[in-house]
Amino acid sequence: MPSDQSARLRRGVAPLFGLLLCLACGVVGFYELFSTFLPYDDEGLLMLSNQLFLEGYQPYREITWLYGPVQVAWVQLLHGLAAIPITHSAVRLITLAVWLSLAAMAGAVALRMTGSGIWAAIAFLLSFMFTRSIVNEPGHPQGILTVALLAIPLISALNGNNRQWCTGLVLGLVVAVTAAIKPNAGVFNLLAVGVVLLGQVGSCRWRRTVTGIAVVGSMIFPLLLMLPLLSQNDCLKFALIAGFSTAAVAITACTVRLPGADFPALVLGLVSGLVVTCIAALAYVFFLGLSPADIIVSLLGYAARQLEFYHFFRSYLPLQVGLVATSLLCAVAVMFCRDRLPVQGILVVAKGWFVLSALYSLAVNDPAHAQAMLGWAGPWCWSVVTPRRSGQASTARLLLAAIAAWSPLLAYPVPGSQLYFGSLPILLAALVCLSDLLQQAVAWKANRSMMQRGEMGLPMMVQSAALLLSMVLLYGQLETARTRYASNQLLALPGTGYLAVEKRSADQFRELVAVADQYDIVLTTFRFNSLYFWTSAAFPGAEYLSQFTLEYSSDARQAAARRALQQARRPLLIDRIDLRKSRVKGRLDWLDEEFETFRRIGPYVLLRPREGGEGAA
Repeated sequence: MPSDQSARLRRGVAPLFGLLLCLACGVVGFYELFSTFLPYDDEGLLMLSNQLFLEGYQPYREITWLYGPVQVAWVQLLHGLAAIPITHSAVRLITLAVWLSLAAMAGAVALRMTGSGIWAAIAFLLSFMFTRSIVNEPGHPQGILTVALLAIPLISALNGNNRQWCTGLVLGLVVAVTAAIKPNAGVFNLLAVGVVLLGQVGSCRWRRTVTGIAVVGSMIFPLLLMLPLLSQNDCLKFALIAGFSTAAVAITACTVRLPGADFPALVLGLVSGLVVTCIAALAYVFFLGLSPADIIVSLLGYAARQLEFYHFFRSYLPLQVGLVATSLLCAVAVMFCRDRLPVQGILVVAKGWFVLSALYSLAVNDPAHAQAMLGWAGPWCWSVVTPRRSGQASTARLLLAAIAAWSPLLAYPVPGSQLYFGSLPILLAALVCLSDLLQQAVAWKANRSMMQRGEMGLPMMVQSAALLLSMVLLYGQLETARTRYASNQLLALPGTGYLAVEKRSADQFRELVAVADQYDIVLTTFRFNSLYFWTSAAFPGAEYLSQFTLEYSSDARQAAARRALQQARRPLLIDRIDLRKSRVKGRLDWLDEEFETFRRIGPYVLLRPREGGEGAA
């Protein structure tokens, strides 16, 4: 039959089209990754910590390790068992694979929630472009974390209301894995899932109490989390936006009854998944010769140091705080008065505002569009829970709304790349809402009057236009990245492969390496760890490895670095002009006392021991 042939054709074309999109994004990603190198060099820090781990140093105890044991296992699998070399080229290609996997997961979520391959393709493209900041920190586990994060709503979308114990089990596994990658992310995900499950408590006697605890707890948690820094500029606004957003989702989750939801089975499965993963993680930790205390002390110490001096907050308008409070009131009205048609109209308005806010946020110039996504669109993510005015909610939609509200907390206390990955679920929820609105518009028009056959194509027209626009935007990103790559110069240093940077930077890096090769130990005050993969000079020592500049490293690390320089036959110290000018008096006075400047290369200052001083040649 013609209809069967058409269906078979679509099934055959869809995978091919998906492959072509993946290849196109792969090309864009290659140019983006291999034409970008940022001076804060998180890439070098991760590469060096991985290298030291494979050389036998214990993470958390002997070397700095910023993430949980899943990251250790990931390094052991890729660079140990699979023997992939730790080079800039290899790390960036792995990052590209993770980036594409992230976009594919976003597309899968959209496909399951809209039933449309076109919306899936749009979600794939927009998610890929939205998370471009992954190129700033190749090797960072935030891409893997986001893949796991998006798996949370996808799991329940695949299972529906069947095999609910299994659904809860897999949710527990995924949530525990996110905690074992980045503990704060695991806490946020557990709270998001917990709020959704609390909403399905069956006893009427306890429902009001549970609802009150969930809503109040969701509202005050961001404030408690950010309490140490609430006095900082814009921190309070961020906390209020996050608190109202999570509270709106909690109200929605606690007032929506899912047909066939089995609360005991879901909770039992979730707890089982958490326990199984924790046991496996503990076994692996003990296999490494570590203890949970080592990990907890190390990660808490890092968090404390970060809160102490390395934090900032983006600016949010008072209007945004007012709108997020309005969103909360709308959620209350819709959920508690859902049988009244005028109130139900609020849901349509909320979804419309959500979609428009998300589109506006995408249009804002990078890098502010993730901030706009959180501040303007994020508070309305609760509206994705109900498909249409009279539609039934689903566990998958509740979980999508929950992670969209809770994940932006990853941006505390530094809203860098975490802001993009944390706000990605907001974008996906907005796309699902747009699909809902189009379907509802068709249904409304069909009820109002007899429709012409062609008028039923409104959703297809909008989808096609959105897909075409997404492809045009991707082509624009390709041209920008390809032009930047062509204007750059190959770095041509060990392990860099096709990495190309600005000509001035390339010349400076090569000159730095040429000088460093004449010394036996090199110390950089600004955490330029990639340099140690390019030069034959040695790293001062594993105890010096730090995520902070030398000025803000602990006294023990400063002492270790100083001791290594004093014991070296020919030590070289590399400082940066901007850091020297802004340095707090008294922090690194020993540098000027024991070392003297002998050369400048661009923004870099090269120092060697003073004549007659310790460590002098």
